[in-house]
Amino acid sequence: MITCVGLSISFDKIIFLPELELDNCNRSDKVSGNLGGKAVNVASVIKQIGCDPVIVGVVGGRSEEDVKKSLEEKGLAYQLVLQKDVETRIDYIIAEQKTGRSTMITGPNFQISGGALSEIKEKVMGLAAGSSIMVFTGALPDGVPKSFFAELVLMAKEAGCITIIDSGAQELKGSLPARPDFVKPNMQELSQIVGHMPESPDEIIAAARSLLDGGAKNAVISMGAEGAVMVFKEKVLTARAPKIAGRNTIGCGDAMVAGLASRLSDGCPADEAFAYSVAVGAAAAMSESTSSLVTEEINNLLSKVTVEEIK
Repeated sequence: MITCVGLSISFDKIIFLPELELDNCNRSDKVSGNLGGKAVNVASVIKQIGCDPVIVGVVGGRSEEDVKKSLEEKGLAYQLVLQKDVETRIDYIIAEQKTGRSTMITGPNFQISGGALSEIKEKVMGLAAGSSIMVFTGALPDGVPKSFFAELVLMAKEAGCITIIDSGAQELKGSLPARPDFVKPNMQELSQIVGHMPESPDEIIAAARSLLDGGAKNAVISMGAEGAVMVFKEKVLTARAPKIAGRNTIGCGDAMVAGLASRLSDGCPADEAFAYSVAVGAAAAMSESTSSLVTEEINNLLSKVTVEEIK
């Protein structure tokens, strides 16, 4: 079982435009709605590629029934913590069909109580024994210690789980002392952690190695259309997917994490899981959302992913 833990679940509104024109009235071609948040995105993709995930998250009590209904429609198991008298966050995604650009506007999140955090810990502890992989993902809302994921990672590792962190820069950095098995920052998050934007391949690898020096066992750096880098203690791999016609880049990193987690759960070596994760991320970029991936397309892309070891 793969458990996906994220403190923020959201309702996402995707607005499709030919191209966003600033300081002008923009007419949308299509608007779609979907339950979102990184834990939901990761779990949704894991479900589509054949595994059975469980979501752990916090929702606003006023939206409880809507969230549960959406999760059940997706066929996703869940263990939710309710925060009474608040609304679940609403996010807006502007997807430009002409340029392929995607812009996300994240709505305000409610402050999570100490009692809710204690409930999250209890649920993680209860699920860890039956989980092969635990994914900790998404930014931590204001007021939650940036080391909170580190506490959860330690619980999961004590139960024998493989742990994956895909979070904001400060949360990821705060998790390193717990020695997570995999961390997956994108380039922006990596630059925030190391204090500058790495430009050359050598600089990117050096920045990734600093995460291993901080405690992570392995690091996967997602670089959008440029592919990804996986840094182990003993070697470095690069992966590239074929050129594609991107439709929506929001959630591609979540799809990568889902691909990585699903193959690691199946017992695949990390380098094979890495290649598969890149294929799943590319398939997500070709889709309107992470809820509409096509397995055949993932397999087609996988056959075209090139993985090389950097000597």
